[in-house]
Amino acid sequence: MRARSPRIVAAAEAAIEDARPYLQPVVLSRELTVTGHDEDRVRVDGGELVCSPDVAARLASAHRLIVVGATVGQPVDDHAIAVFAADPMHALGVHGVGGAAVEDLAGQACRMLRCEAARGGADCSIACWPGRHGWPTLDAQAQIFALLAPGDEAPGVMELTTARLVRPPKSLSFVIGFGERPLTDDEVCDACGLAPVCAYRGC
Repeated sequence: MRARSPRIVAAAEAAIEDARPYLQPVVLSRELTVTGHDEDRVRVDGGELVCSPDVAARLASAHRLIVVGATVGQPVDDHAIAVFAADPMHALGVHGVGGAAVEDLAGQACRMLRCEAARGGADCSIACWPGRHGWPTLDAQAQIFALLAPGDEAPGVMELTTARLVRPPKSLSFVIGFGERPLTDDEVCDACGLAPVCAYRGC
């Protein structure tokens, strides 16, 4: 890439350095005891997760449900908007850095949860994200935020608006199950709706 498109590399590096001070990574999580399973839902002590047969099957052996929200904060988006008029391409680069940063943050949270499960002698499911097969994003976000209740312990860090938009924009939510018996041995990519056309699958 450096040899073929040095200008793109330089622009990406500039965006990374410019965006770095505006990143405010936070991970919120709540552990819930699973009280029952149905074909399309998981019942917990704080309510229930009405998901889909696909998601419910991956959580069928779980005895604990970890609900997670990850964000890199609002400032990185505010900064991208502020510089857009002067340099639209740089602003898009800053937006891209924010998106990549929250993906990495969520990945780190998943790895940490897997280690925590292993230390306790439990198995850990793959992360189940809003938008998975049969689990519409709008419904999933509402359920996850109802269980996570980020406003109770971290007001203002993450919220779901009345239009069911997540704020800050560079935020992700998902659930993971802990169980005594092996859960699933598949990967997140196996359940992604873009798997048939993804250019990065297997990389």
